[in-house]
Amino acid sequence: MIQIQVVTGAQISEFLDALAVLRIAIFRDFPYLYEGTLEYEKSYLSTYAKSNGALVVLILDDGKVVGASTGLPLSEETIEFKQPFIDAGYNVDEIFYCAESVLLPAYRGRGLGKRFLKSEKRMQSKSRE
Repeated sequence: MIQIQVVTGAQISEFLDALAVLRIAIFRDFPYLYEGTLEYEKSYLSTYAKSNGALVVLILDDGKVVGASTGLPLSEETIEFKQPFIDAGYNVDEIFYCAESVLLPAYRGRGLGKRFLKSEKRMQSKSRE
């Protein structure tokens, strides 16, 4: 059974392993050809788990993470990531960074990506209130 679940802040921690495995699986294929490690991915994703404003929209199939859309306030990203925006004159306190949206190939073409992007937009609106 396919479910969409939104997790925020510290709740993200319980999904770090599954998200890391998913990202490696997706980014290994063309056009990325990425050879990431579980340790790096978990470290990268820990930024989201430490952010009160971060959110991850998960697509679960019988409890297994098969897709995810990630985002967080740009002000809570690492300095290496936000510095180019600062240098270009953007106020990082006013930007919500929609990072990656990934979905295993077997689940594509079912409208799931649209559903999790709608969930992400709703969560962004709530976080601004």
